[in-house]
Amino acid sequence: MKNRRNVVMTPFEKIKKYCKEHGTSIQELAEKSGISAGTIYNWKYKTPSTTSLEKMASIMNVSISSLFTDTDADENSNNEVDLNNNTNLYFYNGKPIPKEDMDYVRGLLKHLGEARDN
Repeated sequence: MKNRRNVVMTPFEKIKKYCKEHGTSIQELAEKSGISAGTIYNWKYKTPSTTSLEKMASIMNVSISSLFTDTDADENSNNEVDLNNNTNLYFYNGKPIPKEDMDYVRGLLKHLGEARDN
């Protein structure tokens, strides 16, 4: 069996790949989504707003979280992720988890770890 893995991509990289695979252009996606092509190109360097991600995911018929990964992994694959890494984006039900919520989750996990160690 092939070794399967997830590769983190920027939304721009994922959109560019989608365009290539579907014979369309970033300009065409921009027109369909109401987001300027310049804004989409800026996603090479910065994370788009949740609203923009929702629009683009809807046009591409994918989940928001899939705009950040290029995966050939099957449904049963496990991906190890360090929740203490503040540079990762985390998702629940295909929607980004706000930073404040992740900080709260990290605090809960820290508290649970300390209680377990005592």
